[in-house]
Amino acid sequence: MLIRYSSRRGRLYDSFLKEALSGAESYWRIAGYFNSSLFDLAAEDFFNIPDVRIVCNAEVQPRDLATARQARGARRQELEQAILRQVWNHGDFIRVVDIYGRPLQNRLQTLHRLLEKGSKESTFEIRIVPDAEFGFIHGKGGLIHGPEIKTAFIGSANDSRSAWSKNYELIWADGSQESIDWLQEEFTALWEKGFPLNEFIIKQIGRLGRRTIIEHVQEWKRFPVPEKVLAETPTSTKLYGFWDHQKYFIDLAFREHKKYSSDKRRGARFLLCDGVGLGKTLQLGAVARLIGTLEEDPILIVAPKSLLEQWQDELWEKLALPSARWVGRGWITEKNEYHPQLPDKTVNCPRKVGLISTSVITSLVISENNKKLAEELLGLSYSCVIWDEAHKIRRANLAPSNVFKAPEKKSLYRWAEKISRRARTMLLATATPIQLHPVELWDLLYILSTNNPQVLGSDYSYWRDATSPRIFDIVTGTQQISDENETWNYLRDPLPGPEQEPFDWIRQTMDLKGTDDYAPGAALDEIDPADRQELFFIDLRQVNPFTRWVIKRSRETLENDGKLVKIEMVPFGDDQPVVSTHSMQQAFELAE
Repeated sequence: MLIRYSSRRGRLYDSFLKEALSGAESYWRIAGYFNSSLFDLAAEDFFNIPDVRIVCNAEVQPRDLATARQARGARRQELEQAILRQVWNHGDFIRVVDIYGRPLQNRLQTLHRLLEKGSKESTFEIRIVPDAEFGFIHGKGGLIHGPEIKTAFIGSANDSRSAWSKNYELIWADGSQESIDWLQEEFTALWEKGFPLNEFIIKQIGRLGRRTIIEHVQEWKRFPVPEKVLAETPTSTKLYGFWDHQKYFIDLAFREHKKYSSDKRRGARFLLCDGVGLGKTLQLGAVARLIGTLEEDPILIVAPKSLLEQWQDELWEKLALPSARWVGRGWITEKNEYHPQLPDKTVNCPRKVGLISTSVITSLVISENNKKLAEELLGLSYSCVIWDEAHKIRRANLAPSNVFKAPEKKSLYRWAEKISRRARTMLLATATPIQLHPVELWDLLYILSTNNPQVLGSDYSYWRDATSPRIFDIVTGTQQISDENETWNYLRDPLPGPEQEPFDWIRQTMDLKGTDDYAPGAALDEIDPADRQELFFIDLRQVNPFTRWVIKRSRETLENDGKLVKIEMVPFGDDQPVVSTHSMQQAFELAE
């Protein structure tokens, strides 16, 4: 039977929606416009309905939609998610939260709980239908199924608090099978064309619901955690967020930096050797953003000249981190503002983060200005130094006949050693740390070890002896050590941190702090027999300076571990050509 409702005669929520939702088993809605303010009226009802499905609008470029529809499998899903991310970013929801404050955040928290509930216990799903499919969805309708009553309704009301309680709206409801079937067909057509909300948007809804503003940085400095600084960066709010392997390194490096807060000469020391495409720049930049927020001293980034502009763009576009790069006679900021050097001061960098190219150092003998810059840089103290493409820091004697002699240090090697003394945290990055001989990897660890004996140990550490192949044979497993005292000498200097068993108990036994870097040789006799037995089950191949301070992940390993979506190549034969757009044809021609 057809029943007509007008908000002029009574509030639609009270006269229709509240009663219809009570005890409902499903709520399928063509909402047109959906607003979380609806939960101010009916949050409890929606939590109790096992099956909630809502279809609403999104403005999408037809070309983007056509590209997504042509793809298949994981690639199609990836493109659909990218379109939704663009829709989300266009909405500028951070500004909306700033305007409407706590009431909106409470509704977003409710929506987030419903979306999470839908993924675990029942169905609560919102799908976005691009306007390029049917045009902008203006028609509104819904299906409510209960144990005894089924209702189809259409009208002018959107799914929002205003529509159901304030606006002048009309609703026609009908329980006839003909009306239900007709509206079911309309809903299904839209539902099948809709994009499910992706994990990115669901996380953003939850993040905005919990978002709090820290009024002053000193408040954060008392309990400095990465999430509160990085949550508002473009990577978190507009892009795909940080991958798990990136979060791991960022947290690891920042914790290591904070570990030495009482010693201004020491900090985190890592060599990041991730494969190409895994976001080394983003990880290193995020650490710089955190340290730069925590510390007053400047940050220096050294990279090949061809990468400096890319570095600067990525710092700004992904991390909102201002910087200035050296261009020969002055500095250019992220906003393309030029600051010439001063007559009496070359290092007048207008930003806390400065970028210089390695060519500044290699050209010292031919450029008086670069020599002056390099000398002034060595006169400063840094909270963090980052060096990209660090494999170029190498010795000259890499021939097999003299590789185990004292290193013949090239200009980059000598300057890196000096700048390392001026830095608390130093992070080196390269996808190819070994090109000719494993001693190249040792050289990079040696540079990191300056003022930081946790890397290679004390001056008497066995790991500092690179005058023979012995330490490399131990690490590669071609040489085994059976003597307990000798094994202990390799393990104790440097001594692994308390985060690794059984060294947590060993440190407690010997009353060593987390920042103590080595244990006395005679301390072996003090170790509990059970811990001592466990100690000598440790494989030196797994626990040594190379495994502790070198971080290397490959895409294949991360894909196999389920940490990254696997990229699959689908071959096309001669009978299945790839149809290229005109723009793509032009791109191929330019590439060739």
